[in-house]
Amino acid sequence: MKLLQGKYFIGNCLHKFYVAFSYLSFITLFSLSATAQAVFPDPLDNTATVTVPAGVSDPSLANNSATDSNVLIPLVEFDTAIANDLENSGGNLPTLLVLGNVTSPLTVDVTVTGGTATLGVDFTNTAAVTIPVGNYSTVTAIAINLSITGDTDVEPDETIELTLANPSAGLSINDADQDVNTQSTHIYTITNDDTAAVTV
Repeated sequence: MKLLQGKYFIGNCLHKFYVAFSYLSFITLFSLSATAQAVFPDPLDNTATVTVPAGVSDPSLANNSATDSNVLIPLVEFDTAIANDLENSGGNLPTLLVLGNVTSPLTVDVTVTGGTATLGVDFTNTAAVTIPVGNYSTVTAIAINLSITGDTDVEPDETIELTLANPSAGLSINDADQDVNTQSTHIYTITNDDTAAVTV
């Protein structure tokens, strides 16, 4: 935007004038736009304010615009960082939290990345978890494919370290519950509940 100053005389009086113009047009005084973009689901307060300087009139208010172009990408994370339960109960398993509008089925892998428990002996896990179509306008829990295998062995407590990986296109491992923390890992502890037989 340019502001030009000019002057002319009428008789002995000096008169000044100002002309404001944009680079695109000498007619439009103001032509402003703003775009707000985010990867988080609604509701978002994306606003832009166009302010006309004092003493200047805007002949075309219609072109003072703001555009809200939120990209609604569903978010997924673990519900907690840690959990545990007795071996023969095998409950209190972690879940996934999902937020956003899912227009076609999405997947994310729950991968085993460590721990002292043995896959196939102490537990089973199918990595790929499918998030069904739905509008998850509030954070929603989705079950994972983890199952604990009980036995009668007296042994120390064992852990399973899980990590989220490989989200399908259109899904983000991010802060689904909006607590300013993305929980992409989880440690589950299998608490031993077996005791040694007492011989008398």
